[in-house]
Amino acid sequence: MKDNELADAIMPLTYKAIRDLEIKGYAVADMKPAHVILDEADVAEIESATGTVAEKVEFVSSRITEGQYSVVDYELLLRTPEHERIVKDVRRHTYLDHMRDRFVETPLPSHLKAVEIMGVPYIWGHVESTGGNLWVVGRNPELYDYFLPERWRKTPCKPLSERHGVYYTVSKDGVHLVWKTSRIGEIPPDEPSPELSQLARQLGINSPFEAVTIAQRLNQAGIPTVYGRAIYMTGSAKLERAVDRRRYDSHAAIKTPDGFPILREDRNYITIRGYFNGSDSYVASHDTRLYLPVDLAKAVHEGITRRAQAEHIVESTTARLYDEGYDGRLLKLNDLIFCVDEEGTLLTDASGDPEARICNLGLIGHRE
Repeated sequence: MKDNELADAIMPLTYKAIRDLEIKGYAVADMKPAHVILDEADVAEIESATGTVAEKVEFVSSRITEGQYSVVDYELLLRTPEHERIVKDVRRHTYLDHMRDRFVETPLPSHLKAVEIMGVPYIWGHVESTGGNLWVVGRNPELYDYFLPERWRKTPCKPLSERHGVYYTVSKDGVHLVWKTSRIGEIPPDEPSPELSQLARQLGINSPFEAVTIAQRLNQAGIPTVYGRAIYMTGSAKLERAVDRRRYDSHAAIKTPDGFPILREDRNYITIRGYFNGSDSYVASHDTRLYLPVDLAKAVHEGITRRAQAEHIVESTTARLYDEGYDGRLLKLNDLIFCVDEEGTLLTDASGDPEARICNLGLIGHRE
């Protein structure tokens, strides 16, 4: 306003706008009267009024008290810690609800496509921020944004396996995820025996799409595995050349909706799975008392189970895989997990036995 006296007089009214924002969960680091504006008609009425400054201030005060104003500078607008917590909680619970219903077909926005790869439905789209591609398991496009790399790629992560390069993180939406860079195209490392090393080289490392398909089929057959959530293809080029090209050749005929092979030798792939702390329906209905995943090797080390029992579980899982047409001879103790609650109680299956869930599907092959 041109009237400096009036501008000085309405300065305290700025604090009312600040309090309104705080009630809505936002904080402003540097709020000025110039950041609060009134409707054009209100401004015209003030400028044409012949009353005293006090009367004009009273008029401005009434408009702000009634909420008839806008804030025009959001550069220093931040969520308050409490609002941030509430938003994350809402996002997480919404995610869990969508995840529980991820195979329920939902209308698609124009930038996403529904595809099916090796029997598994995905929602596919371009990742604008990186130039990559993203496949999200299921038929629900509401899940897509949760797996964009900017939601989880830069959040603090904890290594879960030095051998396999597996990392745990909590995304910006408060979602617990585990991600792993695929070693597709590499030669598998040596196994404890020459026979197993030869088997590993014969099978080769599964592609991310094969791993998700195997997980889906095994879960349907009653053999628990971790849940595959999404597959991300980076936009930046891969530096290392593939040594084992068999998967690239076998996948060559499977294309993205824009005509490129789903498996490209010049790109890295990251598989994203859930941080297993209970079934989807269990987690969606429980805020507390969730389970903690512990691989069998660590369970033996920490005295949760005996080595003999852990080895028996691996052997019985291998036998069940054989019955379903898969070769699981390369499974090791750290390729399966138990789930333990806060009191140290193991998650059990329908028969009351500890449930062991396969968490590494990279070297599970089809039985000949």
